[in-house]
Amino acid sequence: MATLGFEVEWFDNIANAIKRLYLKFYLNDGTIELLHYEKNSTFLGRVHYPSVTLSSLFIGNSITVYSRLLTIKSYANSATEEYMSLHEVHVLCTVNREDGHVLGELFKTARLQDMRTGRVATTSQSISVAGLNIIPDDFIIEIVANSSETAEKFISKAQDISGAVTAITLEAELIRQIINSASPSSIPDDCTLCIIKPHVVHANRHEEAVNAILNHGGFSIAGVMMTHLHSDMADEFLRVYRKIIPLYSSLIEQFSGGPLMAVMITRSSYGSSDMPIGPEFREFCGPMNCELAALIRPNSMRAKLGNPGVKTNIVQNGVHCTDLEDDGFMECSYFFKTIASIKQLE
Repeated sequence: MATLGFEVEWFDNIANAIKRLYLKFYLNDGTIELLHYEKNSTFLGRVHYPSVTLSSLFIGNSITVYSRLLTIKSYANSATEEYMSLHEVHVLCTVNREDGHVLGELFKTARLQDMRTGRVATTSQSISVAGLNIIPDDFIIEIVANSSETAEKFISKAQDISGAVTAITLEAELIRQIINSASPSSIPDDCTLCIIKPHVVHANRHEEAVNAILNHGGFSIAGVMMTHLHSDMADEFLRVYRKIIPLYSSLIEQFSGGPLMAVMITRSSYGSSDMPIGPEFREFCGPMNCELAALIRPNSMRAKLGNPGVKTNIVQNGVHCTDLEDDGFMECSYFFKTIASIKQLE
């Protein structure tokens, strides 16, 4: 089979409407082509787009092509469905907040099995479906395998990590319904936000950030979600930096360039610092310039996860963290209330 076909959706800001497109993926050289779904006319001619790979083309995932956020909704034909049934297996994992210390190990286990992290959410309500009993404060995580055998190996290893981890294979649509039915998380007063940027998630290195946070000892993860921002959402969130960061347009492009992971940080019961959590976590992340971080704070997250370079040392610096102490609640609310509520409607 030389070509795969996917139905994707794109929100056209100018027309204020959702557009359906047909994405072709050519297996022989990894090029893509976009067609208008109903007209079958060319929207984007065949082109090589490095960030769009076969592993990124699973139902429910989102990709960015020339600043357009495309959500993969379904297979466009039976041949693609048959092919992908052998190369796309979805696993749903649940972990309660009290056992959140295993999150990094869970993501690492997925990476070592060459699996991708799909949708991630935190719920504040009970959900009973498909034999699962999801309770408030559970983290709900979708992991995508490239075969049934890989999925079964992952499930076995995930359950070996902790008895608190539940992992089962489910259809992608059912996972979407479960995650969309999860109520937005409650936001504690004393919290701060960490965003693991798209370039880190794309490289499948988000486990490193999660493990760094958990291994610090003074921080706890109260909420986690995977989302893909439209450029206008990114601009709304980052607007305060517009006149501060010279590469603002590049920052917007990075924030909306692929799925990112938002992490709500609170004080661990083992934490003993007198410093407010926002400033302490900002210090833990390191200087915004990741090249500078590598020089003066080599153990910081930005030193380890940033991509140094003249144009990327601020933009691709691994993580965003809340700058001002009083903004933690507001930034967490933007993602875990506002964005989470919008995603429930999709």
